[in-house]
Amino acid sequence: MRNHFDDFTGDDTPVNKVVVYGGYVWATNLHVLIRRPQDGEPETGRNVFPNADKLFRKHGFQRGRCVEKFPPNGEMAAEDCESCRATGRELVDCDACRGGGECFCDSCDNGHSCGHCAGTGKTRSPERCRVCKGQRKVAIPADRDIGGKLIAGKYIKLINTLKDVRFRSDGDKGTVLHFVAAGDVEGLSMPMRTEEVKDV
Repeated sequence: MRNHFDDFTGDDTPVNKVVVYGGYVWATNLHVLIRRPQDGEPETGRNVFPNADKLFRKHGFQRGRCVEKFPPNGEMAAEDCESCRATGRELVDCDACRGGGECFCDSCDNGHSCGHCAGTGKTRSPERCRVCKGQRKVAIPADRDIGGKLIAGKYIKLINTLKDVRFRSDGDKGTVLHFVAAGDVEGLSMPMRTEEVKDV
């Protein structure tokens, strides 16, 4: 299964993991967690989110309480693309160090930072970055208070790739944001850490 939100929406936004277990298809980037009912997809064989279903129970997720329309992205600012490290090209594992960032020199028998990739483990491919489309910058909305939770702009943009998103505004301030979307998608988003979250 591909590691993309497009398993739910047809969008090309990358996420770290997509798994199928316990009657749901789950996806996360470790800040936003979504699930939808399993619809014929085979189980992935192992649960890499051992506490995912517990998070929904722990935070009292109630689909019917998510009634407020999720706000649009709003004002956008250009930021360096994290996916390609602002190179405009897809990053791939370095051939010299096999993505490890270190090489072992035959002449001195010591490990050292790979000179081919400067120790990053990644090199540029000839392919354009699929996130910034080769532009090196991406438009990110400003961080916003949504339902008493300060949500990072990049996660607002990610959530807005889903259709007809609604959120719960009556939950405890500063806890996770509950939301639902078309296609029986349910989600949780971690808020940013802040001293005080004010209502808008």
